[in-house]
Amino acid sequence: QYDDDDERENEEEHDDLDVHPTSDDIDCFALDESEEEATLKLKPIDEQLEIQHEIQDFKNAVPMLGDDYKLIDRLGTGTFSSVYKAIDLRYHEWDNSPWLGHHPPASSAHYQSVPKPPGSRVFVAIKRIYVTSGPERIKNELLLMELCRGCRHVSQLITAFRHEDQVAIVMPYHRNEDFREYFMELPMPGIKEYFRCLLRALRDIHARHIIHRDVKPANFLFDPRTGQGSLCDFGLAQRFDSKAPAHGACLHTTMSKDDAHGKYRTKSEYNSDWVRSQQVAARKKSKTRAE
Repeated sequence: QYDDDDERENEEEHDDLDVHPTSDDIDCFALDESEEEATLKLKPIDEQLEIQHEIQDFKNAVPMLGDDYKLIDRLGTGTFSSVYKAIDLRYHEWDNSPWLGHHPPASSAHYQSVPKPPGSRVFVAIKRIYVTSGPERIKNELLLMELCRGCRHVSQLITAFRHEDQVAIVMPYHRNEDFREYFMELPMPGIKEYFRCLLRALRDIHARHIIHRDVKPANFLFDPRTGQGSLCDFGLAQRFDSKAPAHGACLHTTMSKDDAHGKYRTKSEYNSDWVRSQQVAARKKSKTRAE
């Protein structure tokens, strides 16, 4: 059983400690390598050919990819981007601590901080953003991912680069299964792990004034075998100002004696409450001695 407040305190206390892989971690890495590298071969031949063609096109469009990464499969595709699985050929040459974070063993996000054993193959997810995405949208996504460094159960930004009109974002690879394949049979402990990871991810990004705005099973990568989940795809995410009213602001009140679950307010009610709070603050300020 986890206590979220205790875990957060524990993470803060261990923030400066190094995290090292255990023997169990190393065994898991060895098993993962052979399985993950062969996923493309398990797909229908027509799909294999389609993916191989896409990979070659991606490599031609971004020539520097081949120096650092070996693309081996497609993880998913959407309106604005496609995501590919790749081997990070130079992982062990870089300092990876900025995106690994410092999550102690007591944390449910400890797996994010475990470095890969020397000599192991390391898999990453590379997101190819299509030219149909506007530059402001791409800039916003990268900025918010940078602000989410260290958040629990949130896909981390490793690096990003551009070549002409092509933009690629490199993130850690998170093994997962299609939600439709397991949600009907997921036992209660698995359901608890699913929502524990998801809610902690949302708690951490909300604490940084970021709203994801596209939370759905496809954007939460969960592995029912390990109980590990990661929130991804910040293409629609936005920052919010908790002080001033804005389009998209939360219009739901907190709980009260009359409304145990809170209630919805109209935008005009929200604006009125905010104006009144500013008036009260101004009165208090006027009563203080000038410096």
